[in-house]
Amino acid sequence: MRIKKILFILAATIVSYHTLFAQKKILFILADGFNAGEFWNPYLSVYAAGYSIDICSPMDTIKAASKDRTLDIVRDIALSEAKIDDYAALVIPGGHSPEKLESYPEAVKLVNDFMLTGKPVAAICHGPRLLAKAGLLENRSITGYCGIRDELPAEWMSGRFGTYTDKPVVIDSNLLTSRYPDDVTPFSVAFLDMLDKRTVPDKPILLLVINNKINAIETTIKASFHPIA
Repeated sequence: MRIKKILFILAATIVSYHTLFAQKKILFILADGFNAGEFWNPYLSVYAAGYSIDICSPMDTIKAASKDRTLDIVRDIALSEAKIDDYAALVIPGGHSPEKLESYPEAVKLVNDFMLTGKPVAAICHGPRLLAKAGLLENRSITGYCGIRDELPAEWMSGRFGTYTDKPVVIDSNLLTSRYPDDVTPFSVAFLDMLDKRTVPDKPILLLVINNKINAIETTIKASFHPIA
């Protein structure tokens, strides 16, 4: 009986630790052609707030949309390795990345699973394309890059992109969307606010949200916080 009680306590402790660990970890999903500013601003913001981060991708080395190959990054895990229970929230940066991810069933399933659980999902610029591919935006209020309506006119007119509002940030329940690279700072601040209401970081804020227009420090930031390609 004593052994059973010890095993029960141990199992409960492991489950509790895993739950707490998941509350402190954020998943970013990327493919080639990602917008560097729309990635690094929220990445550094959640890192500064005390959260751990994984980058999942179908590519080992992920190429930025820029011709500057120093902006490329190395993934942490493959798409197939991402388990939703390990994370508190999902971030979908823009650029050409969401369009590339649409062709990967694992990516579509991953965003679908996040939305169904009610965990925070943040998508900026072209990010909502991936959510629409999964059929997750109907009857939702969103914003995003307005050029999507010209890229996917049939889907846009059919309502697959929900109700569009031309605002820097739109929040509908667990879904946060933003329009353009210039909106990335309010996007990051709103995402931190969503996380603060739902999760508990493991350390205090270390730095402020970095303006995406400060390009001179990008390489230094990358070398400090994540492996560069």
